[in-house]
Amino acid sequence: MNKRTIYIVDIEPLDNRYTKQWHYHIPRQLRKVLPNYNIEQISGDTKNYKTTTVGSFFDFNKTTDYKASQARKISQLFQDNSVKDDDIFFFTDAWNQTIHSLRYMSELGNVKIKTCGIWHAGWYDKTDILGKTIQLHDWVKPLELSMYNAYDLNFFATGHHVDTFKKEHSVDKGKALLCGYPLEYLSELIKPSFEEKQDIVIFPHRLNDDKAPYVFDILRDMVNSQFPEILFVKTMEHSLSKDEYYKLLNKAKVVFSCNKHENLGISTYEGVYSGAVPIVPNKLSYMEMYPGSYRYNMNDSWYDDRLSWVQIAERIITEVKNYDRNRYNEVLNVAKHIRERYFTGDTMYHYISRL
Repeated sequence: MNKRTIYIVDIEPLDNRYTKQWHYHIPRQLRKVLPNYNIEQISGDTKNYKTTTVGSFFDFNKTTDYKASQARKISQLFQDNSVKDDDIFFFTDAWNQTIHSLRYMSELGNVKIKTCGIWHAGWYDKTDILGKTIQLHDWVKPLELSMYNAYDLNFFATGHHVDTFKKEHSVDKGKALLCGYPLEYLSELIKPSFEEKQDIVIFPHRLNDDKAPYVFDILRDMVNSQFPEILFVKTMEHSLSKDEYYKLLNKAKVVFSCNKHENLGISTYEGVYSGAVPIVPNKLSYMEMYPGSYRYNMNDSWYDDRLSWVQIAERIITEVKNYDRNRYNEVLNVAKHIRERYFTGDTMYHYISRL
């Protein structure tokens, strides 16, 4: 009996994103957990993909070109009669117009494929750049919903994430599954050490409005007026390799977030995995992921209320100056519980195997 094939239609493997890691690790993970399947990866053309659009983790024009080249490769597979009944197309970025071309070819050619996709963000999230920029929804809302409906299974990272989607779309709930993201490979890349810890506070996010980096600058000034030795680092201001980035996280005692948009929070988790104490807002995905003792209360008006930030500055000082091995071990235990629920591919791969 011939093996079924899982075609991974991947997301652009950019160096400053986890997507470069996915490009290597997801095929490896699938071959390990699903040995009875053929695993093939369909990547786009990256030869001219050098930079990203300001304020984003990808280039709007180049990502369209990348996905178009994926569509051409999939078209060739159908032309060669390589795609068989029950083969699975696994999109690691569900917001990919190629899904429509795939469905067009499979249904007109009577090839009974299965499909699934991982959602990151989109028009449905009004704090995401796509949702903020495209105000008229007469074309984008039905397009996005059509993508959702074109998948047999849709994977979402957190309850907050799927609820955000359902708030904008009336959907078949049976197709929406909470699966977390497959990042268990971080155990191979991040090696935390208490002995490396220094008085460093990390802001690991990109430097655009939905992450509110200016708050971090003001907190730095507040803290450094009393303790100039505490170093505040916005990682995206530095051209760090992934290895350099992880080494910096291993030195940090605190990882800070004041995001307006967050459906999961990989960079915050990377900091926690490194033993840094998370100080995160009591909203978005953080509410379900982190114990209340690591969250601070905030609402939309908080961003304009500097008096509220004084309390956060005091909290940062306390965490840095009182950081000890017990706190380090406590944080690593939090990371373990978060990993078991939100940063493993086990549930996702289980659902894929049942398609």
